[in-house]
Amino acid sequence: MKNNLVILINNECTINIYSDEYDYGKVVHRVIQAAMLAFKPDFLRIGYLNVEFVKSEEFEPDEDLISDGVKVYGRQLTYRAQQQLIVPPIAQPFELNWDLNPNLV
Repeated sequence: MKNNLVILINNECTINIYSDEYDYGKVVHRVIQAAMLAFKPDFLRIGYLNVEFVKSEEFEPDEDLISDGVKVYGRQLTYRAQQQLIVPPIAQPFELNWDLNPNLV
């Protein structure tokens, strides 16, 4: 395991919630938060270093989705998880023998 490379990977998840009822959208937000908390130990067990809530936008009417007097509320939630990968070094380094041709257009 000596000379292995360690790579940290940041995975980001954006969840969009849309609802025509303000309260329904808030409930879905809470259900998603509860699910992330409930499954966090599983994410850690399969190798993630952490799972964190990053941000959420205000739950407000989405102007692009309003039609026929129906308001559609939207909110975006963002979560991030970090994972560590241990990568063995290349067994046999390779060389690329490229010749640059300055006349190539």
